[in-house]
Amino acid sequence: DLTWEVYRDTLIEQAEQGVDYFTIHAGVRLPYIPLTVDRVTGIVSRGGSIMAKWCLHHHRESFLYEHFAEVCDICRAYDVSFSLGDGLRPGSIADANDAAQFAELETLGELTKIAWAKDCQVMIEGPGHVPMHKIKQNMDKQLAVCGEAPFYTLGPLTTDIAPGYDHITSGIGAAMIGWFGTAMLCYVTPKEHLGLPDRNDVKIGVITYKIA
Repeated sequence: DLTWEVYRDTLIEQAEQGVDYFTIHAGVRLPYIPLTVDRVTGIVSRGGSIMAKWCLHHHRESFLYEHFAEVCDICRAYDVSFSLGDGLRPGSIADANDAAQFAELETLGELTKIAWAKDCQVMIEGPGHVPMHKIKQNMDKQLAVCGEAPFYTLGPLTTDIAPGYDHITSGIGAAMIGWFGTAMLCYVTPKEHLGLPDRNDVKIGVITYKIA
């Protein structure tokens, strides 16, 4: 039942309610989905997986990609900033910096130029799970293809083998990618991959990132 019209009307409804910031998964394109077939962890982004399933079900290009200029018009009219979501981000370090991730990133760079031409405020969402030796490549690629648009990263986590301690594994990645040029960090709590965080988990995550 998901269509561009439903999505458009929901954007407008929420913008009229005063939402300041959307995440738009417009970079998940039909040609990129086969690139995820051999991944260890597939497509882990909720928004990314929804759009990938839509493309495969309808055998069509993403309506978000096709109507991106209209998304920008809505966001500009209501002064809403947005993040271009990384729907094909790696869900494990084994998939980091693969063809699917970087194909989407190049498309996000293309969409950034459209957003800027329409006077929209845009940032680029980043991973995720990236081993230490691949973090600089990821950051350099983003700066190059996205015109140095602000990069916003969830860590990244530098290993997959420490559930319960992902505030630490992501703090390591956050310190590195911050040094290499990311603009905003999204902290990670000890509950990452285990459950929903409580107030103390949030406190621990924020303190860890401040130290990092």
